[in-house]
Amino acid sequence: MALGEAQQKLKDYDRALLNYTQVIKMKPQSAAAYAKRSEVKLLKGAYASALEDVSHAIALEPQKAEYYNQRAMSHYQLMEYAEAEEDASHAVDMEPKTVLYYFNRGLIRQAQKLLDEAISDFSQVIQQDAQSGDAYFRRGQCYAIMAKSKSALSDYNKAQEL
Repeated sequence: MALGEAQQKLKDYDRALLNYTQVIKMKPQSAAAYAKRSEVKLLKGAYASALEDVSHAIALEPQKAEYYNQRAMSHYQLMEYAEAEEDASHAVDMEPKTVLYYFNRGLIRQAQKLLDEAISDFSQVIQQDAQSGDAYFRRGQCYAIMAKSKSALSDYNKAQEL
């Protein structure tokens, strides 16, 4: 598993995939191996296959919030926003202090045009991490769509400052 992680860090995704597949063959009950292989597939743009692997990881280890977050992002890439939001919300409920889960749910809600909800998620990110330029930028986009120019400009300026 460590070899696959090292290959992944080096962006040698093909070898990382082979390594994780070997781990799965040796340890078919390894949720972590399925999740890591799914992660690499996401990076390579193989979203449906990534979704399949991370769903298998969840079946093996349903208490891992990170797996739900990862599945949410697979659904998001496949434009399956309702499923994505459900998994993202599950991750947030399981680990409410993990900023990334709020950010990702905000992205999903923004894609669904659920702008008030997206703003709430991006605001939660900013509350927990005031240096998150991405959250300011995304929240600014939501405000701009809602024609709240003053708020949008304030967030865009803050994002640029960071």
